[in-house]
Formats: sequence, structure tokens, C-alpha cells
Amino acid sequence: MRKPNFLSPENQGKRPVMKFAKSILTALIVSLALLVILSVIITYTSVPENAIGVSVDVISVFGVFLAGLLAARNVENKGWLYGLISGAIFMVLLLLIGYLVFDGVPFRNFNIFLVIMCLLSAVLGGMIGIGTKKGKK
Repeated sequence: MRKPNFLSPENQGKRPVMKFAKSILTALIVSLALLVILSVIITYTSVPENAIGVSVDVISVFGVFLAGLLAARNVENKGWLYGLISGAIFMVLLLLIGYLVFDGVPFRNFNIFLVIMCLLSAVLGGMIGIGTKKGKK
């Protein structure tokens, strides 16, 4: 089995590092905006406490999906791999941010399940992202 080469002729001129950086940054910004909206909703309504954790997890899964989708745009093949890599980087960044903000990695009972869901979501986003080609400028 051949190792994937992001600098192969099919990927020349596409700058995969920048593609990952842009997709992850965009997904982080969208996730942050959704978290701000969620915090406003929580502040001004009576949302049950158990719904807050689920909402944060859904936003995380959506953010990783978006990162995978954006990373795989304009890619001819292996969208799942682009999605998986961007999802893994996104998850590591979330863990680092959680470590810095909460003075330690905030673990919950189903964190492993959440990581698996996020990575599968990123792979799915990568597979769907292949079909969403950006228009020519």
C-alpha cells in the first residue's frame, strides 16, 4: 500500500498546509460564534443543564464536520483523508484550548465517544467536500 503524498502531481499547486489551516481556522471561528450564540440563549432562557453539554458536543461535531468539508474542497480524491487530518488537528486544538482555559484537560465520561464521533464526522465532511468544488475566480 502506497503512502499518501500530499505533494503528488495531483495535488501540486494546492498548498495542502494552507488548505488545512484555512479550513480549521474557519471551523474554529464558526464554532466559536455558535458557542457565543449558545451562551446568549443559556443566559436569557431557562435551558435545562443537561442540554448544555449535549449542545456543546453537537457544536464540536459540526465544527469538525465543517473543517473536513472545507479541507476536501477542490480535491480530486482521498477526501476522507483530508477530512480525517483536519478533524484530528481540530480536536488537538480544542484539547489545547481546553487545557489552557480550564487549567487542565476537561475530561468527561464519554470523551472517547465524542472524539470518535468528531473524527467520523470529519471523515464524512471530507467525503462530502469532494463534491463541493469552489467556483473559479
